Amino acid sequence: MSNSNVKAARRTLDLLEVFSSRREPMSLTELATEIGAPKTSCFELLQTLKARGYLYALGPRRGYYPTRRFLDHAQVITESDPVLKRLGSALKNLRDATGETVILGKQQGNEVVYLQVIEGRQSIRYSAQAGDQKPLHSSAIGKAFLAQLNESDLDNLLASLPLKQITSKTF
Repeated sequence: MSNSNVKAARRTLDLLEVFSSRREPMSLTELATEIGAPKTSCFELLQTLKARGYLYALGPRRGYYPTRRFLDHAQVITESDPVLKRLGSALKNLRDATGETVILGKQQGNEVVYLQVIEGRQSIRYSAQAGDQKPLHSSAIGKAFLAQLNESDLDNLLASLPLKQITSKTF
């Protein structure tokens, strides 16, 4: 996780990710523990999200759970993405022609962030999610970005990267 972030924003996104992974109502204590925040700070975040219609309380001591409001906003944002509007059908056509997973990504610093993932039709396939971030040196799409750099830019970038081995096959 990057050190250049705003604590309240980071914690709010952490809450969303916890709900996504746990898939069940959670108490204040559980949520505070999961995101590593004091209960008072977590309570304030939960109250703000509840007041804005993003969470609801199931009742005293029964926990909190997200509403559809997150999904509704996500759908509008995704449907309005200018890059996906232009490339969406081409990505699907490529997947259909190859049967393989197709990923659209963008270099973001020393990583590639996946903007769109269209799963392949093979029973054994690469699986990823939009929003995943991978080091440039450890993914096919990241290596494609690196291959486009001139030699001196590539040398400078590689010298600054912590070339962590992700798998036994990572270069």
